[in-house]
Amino acid sequence: MTSPAKVLYFLDSEQIMLTEVKRTDLPDETDKSKVYFWLLLKKPPEHIEKLDFVSMSSEADGEERIFRQGKLHFTPTSGIFETVNGKYLLKNLPTGQLPKDAKEKIEDYLSGKME
Repeated sequence: MTSPAKVLYFLDSEQIMLTEVKRTDLPDETDKSKVYFWLLLKKPPEHIEKLDFVSMSSEADGEERIFRQGKLHFTPTSGIFETVNGKYLLKNLPTGQLPKDAKEKIEDYLSGKME
């Protein structure tokens, strides 16, 4: 079985993982918010939450994504995710390093097994 999504970004900390995914199982979908989105996984990957996208920007010092739940600023090597509950320091890792249990959790979420 092929995965319903491709991971575009993977940011990791001791407490959380953030991933941007692109749905690969919706080839005719024109609404980008249904194809591209960010997921927050609390460790160990037992809880998954879709982040509500507000805006994005690209600057010389990195990328920024604003969500209703918080703000993410990241570079090719690191990131900071700030929420009302605190700040998470993240490592920006190759997508191939996403743990198998996290990938399975994302696939379950996308297939509707957990929402």
